[in-house]
Amino acid sequence: MFTPQLAPLSLAFYFFLIIEEVGAIGWSVLGVILVCLGIQTWIDEVFKKANAKRMLISDKRGQKINEIIGGVKIIKFTAWERVMNHLTKNYRIEEGKQILKSFILYNMSHSISTMIPTLLAITVFTLNSKVNGQQLSFSTIYELVNLFNATLTPIRYYIMIVMSRSDAVGANARISSLIELD
Repeated sequence: MFTPQLAPLSLAFYFFLIIEEVGAIGWSVLGVILVCLGIQTWIDEVFKKANAKRMLISDKRGQKINEIIGGVKIIKFTAWERVMNHLTKNYRIEEGKQILKSFILYNMSHSISTMIPTLLAITVFTLNSKVNGQQLSFSTIYELVNLFNATLTPIRYYIMIVMSRSDAVGANARISSLIELD
């Protein structure tokens, strides 16, 4: 069974097989993967900030609702229901914007990882025809396409780990602020 701990090892193995198949041009695979992982790391940082902002807004909304529940008699007595509804509605709208931003970032990261095999194929096949001036055989192309697709699994594990790490860091900060720890 494939596990996240085996992801770097399997990626290195796929990389070795690609270099064995196409020679020095296979090193371009490493470049493409590093660029894509760099972009995904940047997306992760933006996701982390958006997630922290969303949690902050969610906490403020929760505090406001607790205040409203605690003072429901006074609110009813002074007819401030609309004012309190407006306050919580603004928090919900801001929270919804941050959730949408997080979904967009997650899907961007997923889209980039899905495009990696295609980018690898375009890069290797183009470089091979330009540098070597020859076409690859069908069996070699088939093998390379399968290897490019196989690289997707460890890369997706990387994305899953990075996104989970972002959630954990945000949750840790949230819990620390709630119980007032350093």
